[in-house]
Amino acid sequence: MEGINWTSVSAFITAISTLVLAGITGVYVWLTRKILSNAQKPIVEIYPHLCRGEVYLCVTNIGGVARHLRFSSSYKLPNGRSLMEARHFFKNGIGCLLPGAVKKDNIGDYHNLARQLKICVTYIDSEDKRYSKPFCINLDEVRKINLLGG
Repeated sequence: MEGINWTSVSAFITAISTLVLAGITGVYVWLTRKILSNAQKPIVEIYPHLCRGEVYLCVTNIGGVARHLRFSSSYKLPNGRSLMEARHFFKNGIGCLLPGAVKKDNIGDYHNLARQLKICVTYIDSEDKRYSKPFCINLDEVRKINLLGG
């Protein structure tokens, strides 16, 4: 009867350990790639800001670089002009919005504005992937938050 061939057992354990390590490395590479791609994805938000009775529409980017921002809305200002005709960056768009950047524009006196505002923004990321996001803003809710000190 022969004894255990320790060389074969050692080679088998090494092979299994190498396979497990290769699997763990593959999962790590996949997760790292996913994290990096999500970090580069732009997230554009539009929100109102009420200051001294005036409403400002703010556009901010909380993700990666957003390019070629274009806006669309049928919202009418109190003077009868479309928001898209009357306001600079809504009319012309924004070429590039860096992470953390905020653009804002005064759209008028709170008391003279319609309460519901629907606006859509389209933009692309650094890899030319297109995004489109609609926003429905209720100005009454903004006033309540402002009265509460928010």
